[in-house]
Amino acid sequence: METINDLAKLFYWGCVIWPLVGMIGIFACEGQAARARCHFIVSIILIIITACSAYLADDFFLSAIWSSDGLTRFLRFAIAVGAGISTILLRFWAPRSLFFSKEDKRLLWNLMLFHLLTAVSLLAVGVNNLFLSLLFIVILAALLMSGCIFNQGSSSIKAGWAYFRLVLLFAVMAVVAAFLLASVPIDNAPYLAKFSSVLLSFSLVLIAGLFPMSLPFLGMTMELPLTLGGIGSFILSVPVIATFLRLYQIPAYEPPENLLIILVIVSLCFVILNEQNRQRSSLCLSSLFLVALSILGGIFANHIEGIYSACLFIIALVVFAPLGYMMSQKQRDHQEACEGWVMFALSGLPPIGIFWACAVLFAYLMQTMPMIVVTILGLFLIRGYILFQKGRNIFFLQGMFSKEIQLILGIIAVQTVLLPLLTSSWLQQIAVEFVKYHGGSGS
Repeated sequence: METINDLAKLFYWGCVIWPLVGMIGIFACEGQAARARCHFIVSIILIIITACSAYLADDFFLSAIWSSDGLTRFLRFAIAVGAGISTILLRFWAPRSLFFSKEDKRLLWNLMLFHLLTAVSLLAVGVNNLFLSLLFIVILAALLMSGCIFNQGSSSIKAGWAYFRLVLLFAVMAVVAAFLLASVPIDNAPYLAKFSSVLLSFSLVLIAGLFPMSLPFLGMTMELPLTLGGIGSFILSVPVIATFLRLYQIPAYEPPENLLIILVIVSLCFVILNEQNRQRSSLCLSSLFLVALSILGGIFANHIEGIYSACLFIIALVVFAPLGYMMSQKQRDHQEACEGWVMFALSGLPPIGIFWACAVLFAYLMQTMPMIVVTILGLFLIRGYILFQKGRNIFFLQGMFSKEIQLILGIIAVQTVLLPLLTSSWLQQIAVEFVKYHGGSGS
C-alpha cells in the first residue's frame, strides 16, 4: 500500500513538474507548427500521467485534489468551465501571433522566473478556501467582459477610473463580508452572520456581471480602466493577498484590522507600480516584488497546507486569460501587450497553467465519467492528427474572425452573468456552512 501511495505521489508531482518541461520544449521549437505539435505532445503526456494518478485513487491524490468544502467545489466548477473554454479557444481559435517573437526573449525569461518564484511562495504559504478567491476570479471576468463591451476598437484605452472605483467598492464589500463571516460566532449573532453571507453573495454577483452588464443600459460609456498588461500585473498580487488572508486566520494574529491595513498598503503600492508600468519589463519587476512579499508572509505563517487551494486560486484566473487576447485582436498597436495573456495560459508552470487545470479536471472525470473522458480523448487525438498533417502550419480556421466575437461574447455572458445568477443561492448556502464551521473559532 505504501508503494502505491509513493507511486501516486510521483504521478501527482509529475502533473506539476511536467508542464515546466513542456514549456521549455515549446519555446525550444522553431516555428509555429512545431510549437503546436509540441504543445499537443506535452498535453497528451500530461493526460496519461493524470489518468494513472486517478486510476490509483489513493488517499494522497484525493486529499490533495478533491477533499474540500463547498467553496472549493464551487471553484472547481468555475475552473472546469474556464479550462474547457480556454482549451477550445487555444486549440481552434488561437491567432497566428500566438507566441513571443525573438525580441521578447528577455520578457520570456522574466516570466519564467516569476512563475518559479510564485511556485516557491505557494509552497511556503497555506491558503484556505476563503471567498475572496472567487472574488478575484469574477473581477477578472468582469474586466474582460467590460473591455469587450466598451472597447470599440479604438487605438488607445482611456483610464476609466470611475468603473474601476465602482468595482473596487464591491470588492471592499466582499472583503468586509468575509471578515464578518470568519469572526462572528453564528450562535451569538445569527442575524449578523446571515447578513454577512447575503452581503458577500450580493457583492460577488454584482462584480461577476450584473453591475457591468447594467452600465450600457444606464447610458454610461466607459472603457476598460487598465491596459491588458495592467490587468495582468493586477492579478499577480493575488499571492500576496492570499498570504495575508492565511495570516489573519492564525489565532495569534490579532487584531484582524491589521490585515485590512496591510491589504490597503499593498494595494496602493501595486497601483503605484502599475501606473508606472510604461515598459513591459516593469510588469515582471512588480510581480517579483509581490511574490517576494508572499514568500516572506509564507515563512512567517509557517504553514504548508492548502497548496491545492493556492493552485485553484491562481489557475482560476489563468484559464480566462485567452479571452484577454481575443478581446483586442483588432488592436494591432497593443498586440504585443496581449500576447502575455496567451503565454500565461500556455505556460503551465507549477502551479499555474492550462495544462495543470485541464489535468486535474481530466483526472476527476476519469474517476466519475469515463465515457466522457474517452470522447474527449478521441476528439483530442483527432485534433492532434490534424496538427501533424504535412503543411498544416496554423492553429485556427480561416474566415473565423467574424464568428469569434460572437463566440467570445457568448462565453463571457455565460461566465459572468448566467453562472452567478444560477449559483448565487448556492454560494449563500456555502457562506452559512462557512459560518457554522468557523464561527466559533474566534471565541
